[in-house]
This record gives sequence, structure tokens and C-alpha cells, in this order.
Amino acid sequence: MNKRLIVFLFGFVIGILLLSNQTFAQSQVSIGIAAGYPKGNNNFDVVVKDKPGTNLVMYVNDKNPNKATVNKDDWATFRKVSFIDSGKVSFTKSIKNGFFSSREIPINYSEFYRVTNGNLYFYQNNPTKTNPIGVRTKTTGCVISPNLEQDKACTPGAIFSNATKDMVCKSGYSSSVRDVSNSEKNQVFAEYGVKTHTSGQYEVDHLVSLELGGSNDIANLWPEAATPTPGFHEKDKVENKLHSEVCNGTITLAVAQQEIANDWLKIYVSLYPAVATAPTPKPAAITNVTPTVSTPSAPAEVSDNGHTALCVDGTYSDAVNHQGACSHHGGVSVWYK
Repeated sequence: MNKRLIVFLFGFVIGILLLSNQTFAQSQVSIGIAAGYPKGNNNFDVVVKDKPGTNLVMYVNDKNPNKATVNKDDWATFRKVSFIDSGKVSFTKSIKNGFFSSREIPINYSEFYRVTNGNLYFYQNNPTKTNPIGVRTKTTGCVISPNLEQDKACTPGAIFSNATKDMVCKSGYSSSVRDVSNSEKNQVFAEYGVKTHTSGQYEVDHLVSLELGGSNDIANLWPEAATPTPGFHEKDKVENKLHSEVCNGTITLAVAQQEIANDWLKIYVSLYPAVATAPTPKPAAITNVTPTVSTPSAPAEVSDNGHTALCVDGTYSDAVNHQGACSHHGGVSVWYK
């Protein structure tokens, strides 16, 4: 064999052996999720940002690895990733050990997700973790008080413990966490002894509103009537007022949550003393009712802040007429008026 060829082959083999022990590590740049785009059947394209050339692996609830490489513009797209209900996403980076092998290293980055109304939302903290404000001691025989407030033994209130001011003050937050099923609404009606109702007569309302970090737990729900007043329309004004004060820094989120849970009616009277006359007592509520699910579907909840419609992209429209509503936001998902 040619001596020059032997020297070349020897050098090549030595080079391969040396490279096999060399780790080609990627930069530890903190990545960030930019958006999740719906593709149907609970599948979404997820776009993240990182250093060009980085090989990323994304896990949903520690399962189903999905791979993508960051392009020259700092973006990587994971195609048609399945997301159901809520959970956690985490990432690793794939790095090479020589030419023929690679391994994954964990990244100190993860986010929680939630799928609501066909849209995918990401959060730094778990959006579904609930803390009660008080102790729920009754699950049947609940009675609306003479001044039309909830039974505090049944509905003491509950909040998402990880909700923050920045989260609740972000447009579309309430829609992203709203999750009260018809079966849960019917359970609320049954606990309060409401056997039948007409459309618009009641709203299964959040005592601590979603826009103030309230949760969908049944301890935070009660059937609030529209009339006699003050009813759920009037309580919406209290919710909006407290939300504005939280977002402009007048009060803390925790204070707002306690105030509305303790006595929302007192706040309403202080805001509108001229109109807040003593309400006519409601007929005596039915007590000791077996909590069976009523057959009529419960009415849908009123929109946040009195908006006209919920748009497909999660924003709201305040258009006076239906025509043109959500025209630049993917169309209308739900009409409220």
C-alpha cells in the first residue's frame, strides 16, 4: 500500500477518535415561546425563539418528543404538536458527541399551557392551581341571602393561586382560563335548589371574577339572578372597577380578591349610592334538595367587561353593531349581544 495513503488513513482515524470525545455544546440562550397556531384536532404549530442552529426537543407533559432546528432568523417551528386540556411543556437541546452520536441536555426553561375554546395559551405559572379563599362546608341546601348574595358556606370563593397582576391585566386572559362545563353549571343550580330557569334569568357567576384571578372551582360559583337588582349585571360593574384599580396599581390583586369575596354588594352600594336601593327579597329558596342535574342547559356566562363579542384570536370586540366586529381578529367566535 502507498506510504502516503497509509499516513493519511492513520491521521483520519486518529482525528475521528479525538472528535468522538469532543462535545459540540450549543449556547445556553434562554428560549422563549412566541405563539401556538391552531391546526385542527387539538394540534398546534408552536414557534419558539433561540440561537440559530440550535437543535431543540420539546416535550408535552414529559412525553412525545418533537424536534426542530432554529433557523437563521432565530425561530424554530414545531409542527402539529398535540395539546389537550392543560399541562406543561419542557425543552432539551440535542448536542453532538462527535459525528455519529448525540445526546440531550435539559434546559432550565418550561411553561404551562392551557387549551381553551380551540386556542392555545402559555403561562409561566400553572394557571389551573386553585386555592380556596374560605372553607366550603355545604354542598346542598344552599340559600341565596335576603340581600341577594351567595351562600358563603357553599360559595366562599376560590382563586388561581398563581395568577398575577401581569397575567390578569393582559388582554384575553379571562377567556384563556374560562372553563365551566354545563355539567358543573347544572351542579351549581342543583346545590342552590334551582330546578328550572329561563334563558337570561340566572348567570352561573364567579364570585371572584376571572379577571381578578378567580378560578372555575365550584367553590367560586353560584347562580346569580339578573333581577331584582342589584344582580349579575350590577356585579359586573364591581368586577370591572376592581380590575381597573388592580391594573392601574391602586390596589393589589390580593386585596381585590378579598374585597369582592367578602362583600361585593357593599362595594356596589359605595359606587352607586343613588341607585343601590334595598332589593326586593327573592322568594324563599328551596332547601334540602337532592343535588340532581337539571335537564335544561345552563345559560352562558356574560362576557368580560360588557364586550360585544369574543374574537377567534382571543381578543374582544366592542363594536356597536355586529357588522365589522372582529374583522381584523379572525372573525367572531362568540356573540355576547
